[in-house]
Amino acid sequence: MPFLSRAFPLEAQAAPAPSPTPAPESSSPVVEAMAEAMKAKFGKHLSPEQFEAAKKSLDRAFRNAERMKGVKLTNADEPDVVFFAAIPGAK
Repeated sequence: MPFLSRAFPLEAQAAPAPSPTPAPESSSPVVEAMAEAMKAKFGKHLSPEQFEAAKKSLDRAFRNAERMKGVKLTNADEPDVVFFAAIPGAK
């Protein structure tokens, strides 16, 4: 373990403090257009509360996608995929 403590000092191992969640801004035009399309297609099946919840979900997904676009990957970055075969009936 001494090797790891020299390679990774405690300051580097400390988890960063979570940043405060920014106040919700007004929806982007893309989210507004998607919400209008959703309302046109499914509006008769949604209550106003359900529509607002779906619109918030769209906005959250759009913001997350925008944040993910900001992550720069190099050619050496590999996907983080773990595959486990599910065998029917096995425990």
